Amino acid sequence: MRSKARVCVFLSTYGGIDDSVHYFRDEKGLEVDLIVEHDGRWGAIEVKLSDAKADDGARNLKALEKKVLSNPAAQNAAPAFLAVVVGKGNIAYTRDDGVAVIPMAALGA
Repeated sequence: MRSKARVCVFLSTYGGIDDSVHYFRDEKGLEVDLIVEHDGRWGAIEVKLSDAKADDGARNLKALEKKVLSNPAAQNAAPAFLAVVVGKGNIAYTRDDGVAVIPMAALGA
């Protein structure tokens, strides 16, 4: 998965994060490209070609958040962040639902 490799390289500059990147898929087909874990916290990232697909990515991220938080007995923490990283986009912004949309260029090379 190329996006995972690129994110792992980027995260390797932050000690201990690069080996805590995972993919999520459940039995109903809900998929999220990257789950990042560090110091007991987690965040989720969807990777899309352009910001025109940000709605699709955000929908998956919010569905994962709902699934994780729906079982109070599990005592799962809310995500530290939800983000859609886009290959083509002009500006980083946070949507009304709290999902960040970040152009790949904003992450640096």
